[in-house]
Amino acid sequence: MTQNRFYLSLLTILIWTPIFGQSLPTDSSTIFSGSGNCALCHTPGEPNPNALISPTGEDISPPTFWRSTMMANAAKDPLFRAKVSAEVAENPALQAVIEDKCTTCHAPMGRTEAHASGAAFYSIAEMAADPLAMDGVSCTTCHQIKDVGLGSDSSFSGHYHIENDRIIYGPYHNMLGTPMQTTVNYSPQFGAQMTRSEICATCHTLFTPTLDDGGQIIGEFPEQTPYLEWKNSVYPAQNVECQTCHMPATDYPVTISNRPFFLANQSPFFLHYFVGGNTFMLNMLKSHGAEIGVTATADQFDSTIARTRWMLQNQTIRLSADYRWTDDDSLQIAVAIENLAGHKFPTGFPSRRAWIYLSVTDDSEDVLFESGAFDPQTGQIDDLESPFEPHHQLITDD
Repeated sequence: MTQNRFYLSLLTILIWTPIFGQSLPTDSSTIFSGSGNCALCHTPGEPNPNALISPTGEDISPPTFWRSTMMANAAKDPLFRAKVSAEVAENPALQAVIEDKCTTCHAPMGRTEAHASGAAFYSIAEMAADPLAMDGVSCTTCHQIKDVGLGSDSSFSGHYHIENDRIIYGPYHNMLGTPMQTTVNYSPQFGAQMTRSEICATCHTLFTPTLDDGGQIIGEFPEQTPYLEWKNSVYPAQNVECQTCHMPATDYPVTISNRPFFLANQSPFFLHYFVGGNTFMLNMLKSHGAEIGVTATADQFDSTIARTRWMLQNQTIRLSADYRWTDDDSLQIAVAIENLAGHKFPTGFPSRRAWIYLSVTDDSEDVLFESGAFDPQTGQIDDLESPFEPHHQLITDD
């Protein structure tokens, strides 16, 4: 290899394990209401078709953005369903406990309503037959979470507090209550918790029980801790919340409902992007939407996928590389990776991985050296016997 006859390609590879669109549900229960009922007012339409429209004419309504997110599809997520099945197969005696715990955050309306009605457990079978449960992490879940113990240990692992008082919390003061009371029998109130990371922590901090050989619970381990990672980062001191990145605010005021027509604009307005890093599952939901029963169109999934890729490329890490020749045949490359996220990189579900893919090619684009190559269809790293590889400060082979 000569110094003037090579091309260096350095990429960071993420695997986040990783026209259809049914109508949004209009079912309701004692506590909850389907997202289709919320969409009646919180989308552009008569009597005020300019409501929830950006200055450039884009529909920025919560249902439009939310329905193609992982939040909306939390109960339909094939990986979630497969993982629950695998855990139950491994621990059949704990099926009721496992399914009840997992549906707490993946099917919160169904599970919460069932427990409020006296049920001890809520199952995947019940979830699959419940339109409200299949509405995922929907409007009347998050907007009914009370500011009770948020951010404390007692609120983690799905211990959000929702009561049967039909109060909808939002980030605005002096809200007009009559339209919502008349339409869906909820009363809107200001809730400071809606703009704080602590409300996200109820489900995005998960401690999982550990079992002994006899299947008895003997402790717990921190399975998913994005909130605690954020809390111990520099971002809280800079007033950067979860919502800052995952639900960015507009720089213009927005009329948040199409009725009544005289409703005043509100600011800030938080775009319900719920953008994360899971393009793999978003593409699966898009490709198999009819079978899975999604409520978003292919175009809506494409928009969410594009926002996800933008976040991965611009707000996740800063990568730099310097190289030098040690002799005619040896190239030494120093790579620096700076975490820009408000939590670990990657974070959340433990199977998520990040690694450096390094490719050295000649001027004919023939590969001279490659490390970290993978199968884009499966995420399988070439020549790797285990799904995981320990961190290496120095890489000398493929």
